Amino acid sequence: MAHLEYNSGDIIFNEGDESREAYYIAGGNVDISIRTPGGERVLGRLGKGEIFGEMGMVADRPRSASATAVGETKLESFDEAVFEDYILAKPDRVKVFMATLFERLRTTDALLQAELQKHGGGPGEAPTVEVDALTALESTVGEPEATPVEEESVGIEATVSLRSLYEETGFPGEAILVEVDTFPYRIGRAFDDQGVALFAHNNLSVTDKMPYHVSRNHCEIGRDGESLFVRDRGSSLGTLVNEEEIGMRTGKLTARLVRGENDLVLGTVDGPHHFVVTVA
Repeated sequence: MAHLEYNSGDIIFNEGDESREAYYIAGGNVDISIRTPGGERVLGRLGKGEIFGEMGMVADRPRSASATAVGETKLESFDEAVFEDYILAKPDRVKVFMATLFERLRTTDALLQAELQKHGGGPGEAPTVEVDALTALESTVGEPEATPVEEESVGIEATVSLRSLYEETGFPGEAILVEVDTFPYRIGRAFDDQGVALFAHNNLSVTDKMPYHVSRNHCEIGRDGESLFVRDRGSSLGTLVNEEEIGMRTGKLTARLVRGENDLVLGTVDGPHHFVVTVA
């Protein structure tokens, strides 16, 4: 295991590099990006406590994305030789690693269920591809649309905030107002049993009560270059973004965010979990 330090803008690895190392972020942030015909596209920003690059070690294939330090960044790198001592022997690290793998499984399952839903939409319909599967499965940091969306980009440096509307819906939960500065920013239901916390890999845990409207792993706010979006993570009841329903049963998992205020509903529209996502 090696301790590494990077300055802002330093390249950690490039797309196409050969490597079997994975990294744990001990401090700072890391941008994950891919090359496209239109130039470099940033998919997400990872923060302290996250693991990335592990598929290069697990799958033994070249990097499918690039990683760049944002600000002063400290990393710990490990390979197959020290995997057991560095990850499996440390409960806090194995939880991070397993949570990352579980998130990939959820993403894979949600993509498969959405594709099955679309395939069943009508006889003779050709399969359509809504997402970049490599992005979803390899880096799990976003889910860009295959077809460009003709909307004004929001800008890489856009600020994003999330505010609950519980005072309007009457839900007796504590008001939520957070700044979103990590992408993907994962949202899911809070629960008391910490023994299953490993299965809920969230940045924001939302209090709910039966009958539940919020799934343990409900949705996430992601970034694709200069666009922002919400992706449903395979929730039971789905997600509404500016009145557009996304989720496995619709066959569409993502909806773009626009400048200004965006409506976000976790679950059905008649449920209490209404939010405003502001892109400034």
